[in-house]
This record gives sequence, structure tokens and C-alpha cells, in this order.
Amino acid sequence: MGSASSTYRPKCIYLDIDGRIQKVIFSKYCNSKDIMDLFCIATGLPRNTTISLLTADNCMVSIDPTMPANSERSPYKVIPVATGQLSVAVRLFAFSTNKLSHTCKEENTRSLPRDTDLQKERELVSLWHATATVRELSGTEVRGHGFLCFFSLLDSGTIPGAADEKEELFQNLLGQIAEQFSRVFKINELKTEVANHLAMLEKKVELEGLKVVEIEKCKSDIKKMREEMAARSSRVGDLRLCWLPFCLQYMLSQETIEALRKPTFDVWLWEPNEMLSCLEHMYHDLGLVKDFNINPITLKRWLLCIHDNYRNNPFHNFRHCFCVTQMMYSMISLCSLQEKFSQIDILILMTAAVCHDLDHPGYNNTYQINARTELAVRYNDISPLENHHCAVAFQIISQPEYNIFSNVDQDQFKQIRQSTCTVGRGSGGLGVITVISETVNNAIIPISALQTKIQSQFPHYTFLTHQMKKQTNGIITLILATDMARHAEILDSFKEKMENFDYSNEEHTTCLKMILIKCCDISNEVRPMEIAEPWVDCLLEEYFMQSDREKSEGLPVAPFMDRDKVTKATAQIGFLKFVLIPMFETVTKLFPEVEEVMLQPLWESRDRYEELKQIDDAMKELQKKKSESLTTSSTEK
Repeated sequence: MGSASSTYRPKCIYLDIDGRIQKVIFSKYCNSKDIMDLFCIATGLPRNTTISLLTADNCMVSIDPTMPANSERSPYKVIPVATGQLSVAVRLFAFSTNKLSHTCKEENTRSLPRDTDLQKERELVSLWHATATVRELSGTEVRGHGFLCFFSLLDSGTIPGAADEKEELFQNLLGQIAEQFSRVFKINELKTEVANHLAMLEKKVELEGLKVVEIEKCKSDIKKMREEMAARSSRVGDLRLCWLPFCLQYMLSQETIEALRKPTFDVWLWEPNEMLSCLEHMYHDLGLVKDFNINPITLKRWLLCIHDNYRNNPFHNFRHCFCVTQMMYSMISLCSLQEKFSQIDILILMTAAVCHDLDHPGYNNTYQINARTELAVRYNDISPLENHHCAVAFQIISQPEYNIFSNVDQDQFKQIRQSTCTVGRGSGGLGVITVISETVNNAIIPISALQTKIQSQFPHYTFLTHQMKKQTNGIITLILATDMARHAEILDSFKEKMENFDYSNEEHTTCLKMILIKCCDISNEVRPMEIAEPWVDCLLEEYFMQSDREKSEGLPVAPFMDRDKVTKATAQIGFLKFVLIPMFETVTKLFPEVEEVMLQPLWESRDRYEELKQIDDAMKELQKKKSESLTTSSTEK
């Protein structure tokens, strides 16, 4: 037995690895490089990593066999100084996984020869190094048991367990390596971002589902009608001669025909194909098809094309087009306008009503001008929507298959289409300015708009207007009159002419036709409450859609369109009191029969909304008092 001084005792060093204490034992025969590698392995760092050890006082400790031992209470803190690159880790990973896969395929027995075990140990160590390098570069902590526990498996000389246990161990290591690479390249974050984007798209599709269903239903109805027309046309020879008797056979009942002539007609009960049949009936019933030799097939095609060119907006859609045209049809009947106007005037009134909001985008002129849209630029900020409606209407009519005016002569067509040709003259001390209000950039510019522009440029000129040449106003003039920016101008002009109205005066009748289409365009409140009220909801929905967009684009928002400021009652009271009722009261002076059928419902509607506003105000006041009471009681406590 040897003396105590000759007894060999290995040195024990305690390392602090991010708060975890790792014990490392080495013999006095290890050199500095061996000890450095052992510390790297213990901390999960690659072997080629240079590390420093610091005491609790931040003093550096020399890494060599003579380094002072420490205790678990005073471990040395490990500081990596230099590490390998990611490319090294990738190469190690590729090499190790290839070798590991090759070894696993060749392992068919439960035990291996000693030489094979040693080779397997080297491959596992190499694989562990690759894992440690990726972990260090990705900034993550080492997971699972420490490397020394893993190393102790190999130190016994053989890997215990059968091949399935080894396979499980290899799979665990591969899983950890895959996780570390996933963190380095942020694969999980990318997956999350893609999943969130898909969820947003699914939600948007779900919200738009109802609209898509409605559009598809309308398209299906129109397709069926077209197929039926095509099938019947294939059975006849001369369309012009053979289609006329067939087209006069309508499926409308006598009850529907009678209801169609009244303002109380319920426009919500009809599908698009039924509304098209009603419009077709109106043209036949008024004698327009016969008097202007309109091909009935062309009339059908034209109405279908009109339908296709109205967008699926909440308010300005094809049902609104039908609503306005039906009201015009009922006013022609109620006021016996065919006795006062020529047939060409009736044709102009009906066709202008059908076309008055073609291709409306759902955003009004104020938005078009403030947002500087293509329409506003094209029409110089002058009634951009109304000019666009006119342009689309005559683009459709310019196509032979949709031209319902193909059999009228050139002079009649000009009369149907034409706008006012007014000449104004401004005089001042320095000269004379003469302006004709026809078309500029395809925009029809009213004389009032030109007067405003001229006076802004020439403030010292006195602008005097007089009619130098009068021409019959057509569809364009009536559609332009639906711009609410011109409401006061048109109504004041009509009031002046009411004092001595003359049906033989073309200027008087033109003004009356403008008032008639304006009445029909905003006549929803004339109808019974159960028919009128849904239109208010549709209009507010479209207003809110515009105001939300204006807010997002930083544009001015009109108070009556702001969902945070307007209510159904407040929106309708002002419109009824200051727009609808004054206009219909003026019309009643010329047509007394309008009072009972149209003006009386407007008065009732105004009273109903005022009562609703009082209820809303009372509820707000009650809510305010409750809120103040709760605030007072909480303060006393």
C-alpha cells in the first residue's frame, strides 16, 4: 500500500452555465487544450470555441492543470470568446446526419462489435457538436440533460439497449437539431404569418358570401331569360315581323298592371327578371314602342344591358333604377302628362329615369372631387357622376343591338339626346365675354356653373345671361338635373315660372321635366312606410361606407354621412323639411292631384320621424342621468 501522498485525486471544477451548475472532473495528466475542450463539451459549445472563466469577483482564471479548484457555491462563470460560423454547423450537421443514417440502415442486430460502437460514439459526438453550434448561433439555451450525461452513456464502452432504443435516441437528436434550425431561419414565424393571412381571407370571403349569392342568383335569372329568348328566336324567321305579337303577351296580371300605375307600388316584392318585364310593359303601355317603331327584341336587349350596367351598391343599384322609373310612370298617369307633353317628351322622361344612375360607383360627387378620381378629372369637377351616367347611357345606345332609337330620324335623335345650348354674355369696362354652355372634355357644363367660373376669374365683369337660341332639352339635361348640388338653382327657377306657367313655352316645360325627374329620384318617402323605410337603411349603409373610406383616406367627412353622428331620424327630418316637402308643395300648385297621393305621405313621414327623434332624445337624456347618478354615487363612496 502506498502512502497518502502518493494517492491520486482528480481535480473537480464547478462551472456556472447561464445559471446552471455543471461539475467537471479531469486528471492532472490533461493538458490545457484537453481541459478547454472538456469545458466546451460540458457547456454545449463546439470544441473549437475559445472560452474564458471568471470568478465571482470578475477575475480571469487560467485554464490549465494547475488551476485552483472551487466549490459548488463559488462556480466559475463561462464566457465564450470566439465561436465557429453557421456554415461550419451546417456542414457538421450534414456530415453527421448522413453518417448516422448510413449506420442506422446497417444495424440489424441487438449488439455491435466494439469497433463499431466506438465509430458510433464518434458519430454521435460529431452530431452533438453540430447541435451545440446551431444552438449557440440561434441564441437559445441547451435543452434536455447535459452533455456529460450523454457522454457517460458512451464512456461505458457500449451503448446500452437494443437497436430500437438507439433509433429513438437518434430521432430525438434529429428533432432537437430541426428545432434549432427552425429557430435560426424563423420558419415558425413564417408559418404563423401565413396562417393569419389565410384566416383574414376566409373571414372576408364569409362576409361577402351573401352578396355573392345574390349576384349569382340575378345572373342565373338573366341567363335563363336570355336562353329562353334565344330558343324562341331560333323558331321564327323574320324577327322584326314575328317577334312583335309574342312580345305583347305579358305574364303580368291585371292587378299588377293597375298597381304599377300607383306610387304605392311595392318595389321590394319583385325579382330582377320581373322588374325587367314591368319596365318593358311601361314602354308598350305608353305607346312608345309603337310610336317610335322600337324593335321589341332590341328593347329587351337594351333593358338587359341596362341591368348589367348597374352595380350592386346598397342604394344606387338596379332596384333604385326601377323604383325611380316606376314613380315616373305613375306620375305620368296621375298628372295626365301625355295630354300636356308630346310623345317624344314622354320617351325622354322614361329613358332618363331608366339611365339616370348607370354605373354609379357608390361614392358621391363630393368624394369624387375630394379624392381627385378619374371621373372628377375627366369632367373637370362638374357633376362627374351625372356626366358619367350620360356617357354610359349613350355608349350602350351606340351599339346597334341595343339602339332602341335606331328607327327615329336624325333630328328626333338630337332632340332626344340634346342638352341645353345657352349663350351667355358678360360685359365690363374692358370688353365682352361670350360663353356657350355645351360640352368641354365630354362634360355638359350648365350656364350657372360657367357663370360662377367666369365671375371668379373676372370679378369686375357683370355677367348677364339671355337665351339666344333655344333647343328642346333631352335625356342629358334631365340626368344632369339629378345632381343635388343644383337643387336650389333648379327649384328657384321653377318657382319663378310657376307664377305664369305656359306649356307652350319650351323653357317652362324643360324646367318642369327637370323637376319631375328630381321628384322621382328622391321619392322613396312618398311610398308607404313599410316600403320607404328599408330604403333609408340602404342609403345610410352606402353613406357609412363612403364616410369610412373618407376617414381612412384623410378626406373631409360630411356630418350627415358619419356613422358616429347621424341617426335615421335626424337624417330624414332635415331632408323632408328642407328638400322633399318644399319641392312637392311647388309641384302641387301645378298638379293639385299630387297633394293627397304624394304630399300627404311626406307630411306623415316628417311627423313620424320627429316623434322618433323625440324618443331617441328622451332615451339619451335618461341614459345621461343614469350615468351621472352612477358617477355621483361612486364619488360619495
